[in-house]
Amino acid sequence: MLTVVVLALALAASAATFSYIWSDFRQNEAEEFSARAASEVRTVDVVLDKAITALESTRSLYQISESISREHFTTFAASQLESHPGMQALGWVPSVSLSERDSYEERARQDGFADFTFTERTADGVLVPSGERQTYYPVFFIEPFAGNEEAVGFDLGSSPARLVALEAARDSGEFVITQRITLVQEAGTSFGFLGILADYGGGDPPQTVEERRRRHRGFLNSVFRIEDLLGKHALPEDDGLHVALIDLSAPEAERVLYEDRPFAEFARGDSGFLRTQTYNVGGRDWQLLITPSGDMPSMWTAWEPRAASISAFFLVMLAGGLLVLLLRRNQEIRAAVDRRTLELRDARDQLWITSQQNQAIFDVAGAGIIAIDADEVVTSVNPAARAILDFADTAPLAGLTLEQIDQRNAAPGSSGGVPEEWVVRRALREGRTVEESVTYATWSDGRRVPLESTASPLLDEAGSVIGAVTVFRDISDRIRIDRAKEEFLAMTGHELRTPSLPSMHRWGWLIPGYWARCLNRCDVPWPQRPATATAW
Repeated sequence: MLTVVVLALALAASAATFSYIWSDFRQNEAEEFSARAASEVRTVDVVLDKAITALESTRSLYQISESISREHFTTFAASQLESHPGMQALGWVPSVSLSERDSYEERARQDGFADFTFTERTADGVLVPSGERQTYYPVFFIEPFAGNEEAVGFDLGSSPARLVALEAARDSGEFVITQRITLVQEAGTSFGFLGILADYGGGDPPQTVEERRRRHRGFLNSVFRIEDLLGKHALPEDDGLHVALIDLSAPEAERVLYEDRPFAEFARGDSGFLRTQTYNVGGRDWQLLITPSGDMPSMWTAWEPRAASISAFFLVMLAGGLLVLLLRRNQEIRAAVDRRTLELRDARDQLWITSQQNQAIFDVAGAGIIAIDADEVVTSVNPAARAILDFADTAPLAGLTLEQIDQRNAAPGSSGGVPEEWVVRRALREGRTVEESVTYATWSDGRRVPLESTASPLLDEAGSVIGAVTVFRDISDRIRIDRAKEEFLAMTGHELRTPSLPSMHRWGWLIPGYWARCLNRCDVPWPQRPATATAW
């Protein structure tokens, strides 16, 4: 059961660690992506803002001067492009009526463009001279010229997408951008757009549409390649981001301004790794979409959370295993302690029983028993010892030395006896068992009681003497019996050696062979036996 609990805890810890590390890992990845995406968003913001600033600065130039030469424009536009990177070109587009066309073309030819003419693009994308129309909007000045040669003389009004933006800029007086277009100077497949700002000449800004149309002289336009706007030209390699720029104001089929992966895939990605930014710029609504390039972070492919969860699992299993071992060891120790406790309890009970038995034996023993320690202090005295030495039952003996007992019992009026020699002292002193067949204890009234004593030393585990115990008996009765036997045997031997009739009559019948000897000695009939023993 404990193993199952440890395994469950390990799995729970592993899952929790995986979830935490994955969440932290995903958050770090999301923050890193968000920082890169924010940089991309700021790039677009900055470029568009600087484009508007450049156009307004150039328009200010035209407001303070009625006539701007090509060289003057080139110098001013170059400084604007240098301080406002991201724009491909900056141009001046005059509003030219049909009657003014020839003079404008001639003026450009005098500036060194010998083949200058107003052009337009056919359906096949070929540049041809513009046909007749009431108003032309040719690219008259452009900087830099290198790379934009094809755009010089191109009539922006010949393109419906461009014309809509030009008229909107003219009528509103605001910065306007076109929908996506293919730039005349574009050699690849990238889309571009134009930023347009109308020029009304000097004086106060016109306040009505009619006044703006009447005072309108032309446009300042900035040229953008969308790849350049997004910085993709500088990072041809994978920069870690997928980017799409969508024109929400354009028809459905023409919304994509730029995408480096199919636009539909942006919506299918992880929403946590999709950054969108909407711009309302130049009268159009743009949406920038950014996702990480490569595979999205996945909890099944990220090695950090997996490694952390596996480590947590094994750490918890290791700690759990140690805990299980400790708990089992604790259980074993507790079981051993319980067993030992039971054994000690049994031993204590057995010791108590033995102690009770020994105490009972000690108390009822017919022999006197006295135990002393190494200082001859009495530690135990049984009732028989008190009786043999005639000590009062209430007399305190334990705790007294043998010498104190001798002094007290020898005092006048004491009823106790004083042994002539304590055999137990010899056993304590000599460290061996001492036996005395007879020793005497003298009472204060002069009586002498014979004692038979045996004493043995008490040793500790090191073999040192720590005390002694003596066992003694009053052998007065045995001595009296022995004396009676001796008297009897002496008398009997005497009688056998010199028998007398009275003694024969009194004790002779008890002696083996008495009757046989009597018959052998008595050769006369019974009635004639002598009347006295002397005759025997």
